[in-house]
Parts: sequence; structure tokens; C-alpha cells
Amino acid sequence: MVEPAAGTDPASTTACTVSVDAPNGIRSAAAAGMPVLAIPRDRMELRADIAHLPLAHAPDAAHAPPLLTRLLAHRLEPAIPGRPPGTAG
Repeated sequence: MVEPAAGTDPASTTACTVSVDAPNGIRSAAAAGMPVLAIPRDRMELRADIAHLPLAHAPDAAHAPPLLTRLLAHRLEPAIPGRPPGTAG
């Protein structure tokens, strides 16, 4: 996971999931430590500076629901003291 940007509360950034289609939005959400579902517009390929980020990538909106379900399930796993949310198991 990307470390949250300075001044952000890690607890608040992991309490949401971001679905985004624009490269700047993908970068911003990842930098803030938010789980990201990238749905690029018009089957746009993710550039190398984005593709390496920890994110789920749907080729289009029709493929997004199962990925979103997995992201939400992962986010809601019980936290283990001393470990970030989503790292249980």
C-alpha cells in the first residue's frame, strides 16, 4: 500500500474506496492511501507511472462490479492490532 500523503489521517483514507477514470484522480487517491478502482475512459491504457500503483483495474464499467465487491470485502476485514486494515489473514 502507498503511504498516505502528509497531513492525512490513515484511518479516514482507508474507510472509503475510490472509483476513478482519470490518471490524476488515480494518482491522487493512491497517494492518499485510498483503495482505488481504476476504470479508464474509452479503454485507455494505464501509463507506467500509474500501472505500478496498488489498485484494481477494470477495463470498462461493465467489468467493475466484481472488482468493487472484492475491494469492499478486503477493506472490511477485521483489523489486527498493529497491522493496517485489509492485512488480516
